Amino acid sequence: MLNILIIMGSLAEFDIRELLPTFQSGLFSTIWASRFHNTDWALAVMMASIILPLVKDKSSWKKLGLTGIAFAGLFVVIWPILEVGVLSAEVTAKYNLSCMQLARSAHIGLFFHRYEMIMVAFFALSNLTQIMMSLLCASVSLQKLIGLKDYRPTIIPVGLILGGFSYWIVFDHRRAIEFVETPWVIYAMATAIGLPLIILLLGTILKKKLRKKTTTDTSAKSSS
Repeated sequence: MLNILIIMGSLAEFDIRELLPTFQSGLFSTIWASRFHNTDWALAVMMASIILPLVKDKSSWKKLGLTGIAFAGLFVVIWPILEVGVLSAEVTAKYNLSCMQLARSAHIGLFFHRYEMIMVAFFALSNLTQIMMSLLCASVSLQKLIGLKDYRPTIIPVGLILGGFSYWIVFDHRRAIEFVETPWVIYAMATAIGLPLIILLLGTILKKKLRKKTTTDTSAKSSS
């Protein structure tokens, strides 16, 4: 709903000519600058790597996982295109959160103006979802790390650690911005790119062994 509203409210002001200056500094410079934007989908890759193996019906999550990643990637890509096309590249570069300025500029028709408060409500819901999923993923990670059978006992300790760290980070806005712009980019991109490559490499190396195990499990279930 958030993406639908922002698309409907921004199309009237969208000017494709504003996208022309984007590559003026060169292709490689633009790709390197996109590392800050790529952290948005990096978090989704981390969460998917933790949550998808927990799904029991593996045949369905393979299809749904790829579909979800494709739609999520499409929605993530739409935002910077709309930001530059509506606000221009120069204005977009001046904001740390240019999506909020885009929400202020969005309007539908002649009478539905300034509905950024609705956008803020959807932003809050999406942030709440991200917080809950981050807590779940961190709890599952700690459970696997210390060898527990259930992740539920780790929820409270993980919540206290993440909550305390988050309050400490945002207590100083300069420190929060520096963390998001420097260390977080390194951690996120290393995980988002390195983790799929490691999984692909291990899958290629252990392909025969995994296929043999799958065949054995299938035959055991059919015989029972």
